[in-house]
Amino acid sequence: MNLSARKGFRSLIRVLDAINPILVALSVVGLFLEYTAIAPYVGLANNVVSMFFIFDFLVRLAAFPAADYFFRSFGWVDFLAGLPGLFVFIEGSSLFSVFKVVRIGRFFRIIRVLRFLRAFDFIKKMRGDSAWIQERIMQIGVSVVLIFVSGLILMDLFIFSDPAFAVGEAAYRGIMISLLATLLAILVVLIFYMGSVFAKDMRILQLIIDSADAEDYLLLVAEAEPLKDEFGGLSLEDGELETVSLLKMAAKMASALGAEDSGPSDPSSFALFGSGEADEPFPASTRASDRNIEDLAHRIEHLEDLLRQSNEKIVMETLRRAAPAIRNYLKGK
Repeated sequence: MNLSARKGFRSLIRVLDAINPILVALSVVGLFLEYTAIAPYVGLANNVVSMFFIFDFLVRLAAFPAADYFFRSFGWVDFLAGLPGLFVFIEGSSLFSVFKVVRIGRFFRIIRVLRFLRAFDFIKKMRGDSAWIQERIMQIGVSVVLIFVSGLILMDLFIFSDPAFAVGEAAYRGIMISLLATLLAILVVLIFYMGSVFAKDMRILQLIIDSADAEDYLLLVAEAEPLKDEFGGLSLEDGELETVSLLKMAAKMASALGAEDSGPSDPSSFALFGSGEADEPFPASTRASDRNIEDLAHRIEHLEDLLRQSNEKIVMETLRRAAPAIRNYLKGK
């Protein structure tokens, strides 16, 4: 869901949007580095990024309608991704010692995987995908990450903590890096492959919407042209994609609507000005009279009716053809 920031926060939100992709990428790299030998050297940088995500969440909570942002625009994902930042503030306190008893420290480290979802949202926006596609991809991504993280937490609490399944620190780090890399690969596939699949379907829907809005169905009919059967018609077939069926029916209705509204293709057949020869000028000797003026008023009323009932393009062509006759008549007057 796309929300509009309050007036006083718009500039700050634009700045946060600009630097967020970079910080998301750094946080992902930092997450992997925490399971390597250089983990002690990246701890401070990771803590700074974690605190930034908390700041980012609080700013957005104030900039947008709080309920809409948190529940309908995946603000709760931002909150979960920023939880490690809160962990930094309580470290060293008595509350932290309680968390250590239930091994919540490792939980906080694992839940940072949710930051991948921030990259999800920003990449989709940079690609210019529709809000519908962004929403569907985020829903799938949230489900995948939460299931994956839940599995990691259960494995950490009930397998790695069991002496019977004890592994060395090096082996544990290798397992975690492999699992995180797998999750990252899944998310990349979701972004690019599933996004392209959704975009293909959305293109047909957008074409139908744009054609109806512009009242011009030429592109829609042309798109459905290769789908015609051997008899030149558009008929539904068993097992075909729903989007293909939708395109066929929309093109069929557009063709029928065009045939009904277009009327005669030759503007001269409207016989607006006499015998149907629209570009035939009035004789130079013609002079205005009450009967002529009354007849002209009647023809103008007729033209107004056609403007309401006929295709706009045909009416404009009729006016173009009739213009010389009107000019000659007025000159004669």
